[in-house]
Amino acid sequence: MEERLSLGSGREIPVEVPKDYYMCFSFTTQAANRVYIKLYDEIETYLSAERQSTEPAPVVTGNSRVKGSLMKLKLDIPASSGIEIRKNKWDITGPDGEILARTIVFLVEDYIDYDYNDVILTITAWKEKG
Repeated sequence: MEERLSLGSGREIPVEVPKDYYMCFSFTTQAANRVYIKLYDEIETYLSAERQSTEPAPVVTGNSRVKGSLMKLKLDIPASSGIEIRKNKWDITGPDGEILARTIVFLVEDYIDYDYNDVILTITAWKEKG
């Protein structure tokens, strides 16, 4: 289900990835303005990057076991007066309704052209190893 968020520059939003799940992510940008992004929790920083490119920038990827319980995404685009985010989240559940895997996609707009290519972040997390 799509969620729309509007942020002032430099704001943080919660990211609903459960503690102790395994996670992989990918991030890219195609923005004229400089983008600062940070994905972190109270224990570890998983992604911290600064990018600017009017062409699709090479994708940054990573993976980790989630160590904390309060993951957040911080976006800062200093040249932008507002940040529009479209977020979608999908869960794969087991027979008892337990979340086995979750994917979250963030598409970000920092200007008025509404192409939502200024930040593209995808996170997939799953419960079990092996």
